[in-house]
Amino acid sequence: MNSRCSRASSKVWKTFSPLKELLQLGIKWHVGDGMNIQAWTDSWIPQTPQPLPLLDKPVDCDSTVVADFLHNESRQWNRALVLDKWPLEYAL
Repeated sequence: MNSRCSRASSKVWKTFSPLKELLQLGIKWHVGDGMNIQAWTDSWIPQTPQPLPLLDKPVDCDSTVVADFLHNESRQWNRALVLDKWPLEYAL
């Protein structure tokens, strides 16, 4: 959904392009392995107080994609890291 409409865009894309913001309100990510979801800028957290981006990435945080917040082997959330880097209302 980060693409822009250009003169060479198809008629279908030109039709949907003005609706992009409305569509994004209802679209959420299926996390999967988390490698393709930008943790700080993609709207991937359902039922959040406000859509992302909600804040700047903490300066002491090297994590950029959702996968960075998952344990490598179990693919479960690294709760300690999530609680350390995200505001409580998003981390819970």
